[in-house]
Amino acid sequence: MLIAPLTLTGATMGAVLGLKAFAVAIIGGLSSGMGIIVGGMILGIAETTTGFYISTGYKDVPGLVLLLIVLAVKPAGLFGKTAIKKV
Repeated sequence: MLIAPLTLTGATMGAVLGLKAFAVAIIGGLSSGMGIIVGGMILGIAETTTGFYISTGYKDVPGLVLLLIVLAVKPAGLFGKTAIKKV
């Protein structure tokens, strides 16, 4: 509480970081530790190149776009294992 006036902390401060962490976990695959690391690297490179070539205002957009693309193409993630249950 003492540092809040200096660092401009707020109630919604971790929302963007939580969204990025969720996107990284889904992109890499929830069951793979190496996949999460690779997903973080992919998201970091995508955000950096978007901020460099397009605009820094659009820096958070690649996370959601990559999340939608990975969910459409491979719902288990890049390194996730698909489990087929027979009923």
